[in-house]
Amino acid sequence: MPYFLGSIQEDRLKLLQDQKEFSKKLKQLIRERNEIESVVSNQNSGAVRLFEEAKSAGIIVDEVDTNKDLIESLRKISQWVPSQSLSSPDSTISVQQQIIKDLRKDYRSKMDEIREAEEYIRQADGFTHEADEQVARLKAIEVFGRGIVDNEHCPLCDSKLSVATPSIESMRKAMIKIQNNVTHAREERPQINEYLTSLSVERSYIGQQLNVAQQRLESLITDQENVSRLRDLHVHAARIAGRISLFLESVKAVDVNSTLQNEIEKISLLVKDLNEQLEAEQVEDILESILNVIGAKMTEKAKYLELEHAFNSRYRLDAKKLTVIADSPDRPIAMDRMGSGENWLGCHIITLLSLHEYFLEKARPVPHFLILDQPSQVYFPSKQHYLSLDDSTNNLAKAGADVIAVSRLFNLLFDTVTNMNSQLQIIVIEHANLDDDKFQDALVEEPWTDELALIPKDWL
Repeated sequence: MPYFLGSIQEDRLKLLQDQKEFSKKLKQLIRERNEIESVVSNQNSGAVRLFEEAKSAGIIVDEVDTNKDLIESLRKISQWVPSQSLSSPDSTISVQQQIIKDLRKDYRSKMDEIREAEEYIRQADGFTHEADEQVARLKAIEVFGRGIVDNEHCPLCDSKLSVATPSIESMRKAMIKIQNNVTHAREERPQINEYLTSLSVERSYIGQQLNVAQQRLESLITDQENVSRLRDLHVHAARIAGRISLFLESVKAVDVNSTLQNEIEKISLLVKDLNEQLEAEQVEDILESILNVIGAKMTEKAKYLELEHAFNSRYRLDAKKLTVIADSPDRPIAMDRMGSGENWLGCHIITLLSLHEYFLEKARPVPHFLILDQPSQVYFPSKQHYLSLDDSTNNLAKAGADVIAVSRLFNLLFDTVTNMNSQLQIIVIEHANLDDDKFQDALVEEPWTDELALIPKDWL
């Protein structure tokens, strides 16, 4: 709104943009100058500190005259590169860990085989012991020799047995079978012992390989730690070299300090000139003055329309809240506290007409037309009464309209257009039809009745 009212000059927006850009650039240049001045003030102490850090990191070992050759030495240090390349043993460690895993698996497998062989020997020894005892018991039958033995009677009392005892021949066969099994078990024992020995040898060999692999892994881990420490030293040295490079770049910036100061002074003058131009406009004061002029027009029109507070208050537009205020002797009254649709309509009408008058008087870039839709509706008892109009000139009073108030409204519109030499066009869409020559002459077409409408019925 300040622009359309003319409280700011046409190129103010450009001036504001220029002020913003130059102020930002000025702050940047001043910051650069302050950084350079800080570098200059701390240059010697900073250079000596960096040189000592480079020396402690092992980048240099020679003594340097810090009063003469310090900057040149720092330039050489900034080009430092590691003296040897570092290869990470990470992949080799992974391979070695897999080898150890496989060896441990083989070692466990051999241990299982050894336990199985030892268990077999224990079971064979148990079988042999039991078999020997059985054979010893069965040898008692040899006292009978090869003679016939009555196995159905007791040899002591000669009574008949309920269950016949085994024959001597069957017991002798059982004894021979047991003796053969024992002999076979004892013949297998040397082979089993040899197999067990071979398993133990293989287990020992795998254990040795596992020990070697673990030692190799420990060696690789140690190498990795050494590489990590050396890499950390290289990183530390590279960081120092980078800081020295940054320091040397700051030292170079000191060479253009005079040019930088000239640029700061030049832009400072530009910003000062822009600030003076913008402050000289006094936008708020000018806007307040314009609104006072518009408020006088609004008050005059409020009296013409006989609004509620028109004769004891001054009407004005509050540009910040975009509302109308009536300044009464007691207090300011906002439009939303005035009450009645007639007052609200009147506030809008006097504001719009007064603004357009000012726009035309000051040749502001605002279109010179105003469209009002059914403004007289507030002067009827209800919307139904308003819509009951048949567009004739003699039924306003019948519909309960305040004919005088409606006439005042349209007379104000006609007078405003006339006072502005018809440079303002007001378009009114209205049901009311006043029996007045000016009103009738202003009609651009016949009232819409019967079949006459915005969209003809033969189009439908």
